Amino acid sequence: MELVAESYRLTSSFPREEMFGLTRQLRNAAVSVNLNIAEGWGRNGKAEFARFADIARASANEVEAAVEIAVRLEYLRQDQLDRFYKLLDRVCSMLYRLIESLRKPKP
Repeated sequence: MELVAESYRLTSSFPREEMFGLTRQLRNAAVSVNLNIAEGWGRNGKAEFARFADIARASANEVEAAVEIAVRLEYLRQDQLDRFYKLLDRVCSMLYRLIESLRKPKP
């Protein structure tokens, strides 16, 4: 949830004309991380959960790409991103470990 809140905070300063473009894409990708984890948790079995966790990880990668675009378009400055990148790195690391643990065969 923290990634969603931080994504909304960052995009609140984007130009109005981006409301249905990059702003929406970045916010949707951040929300998708959480929703895919929730959906995977509600599925039957580890394989399904791992599949949805992998989709969540792809959405986190999409968030990162959208932020990089925003930086290049000068909607964001690098100094605004320190906290965000630390958070995103933590989320991606947790997702990676979750996926690995779900795919690890039982001894």
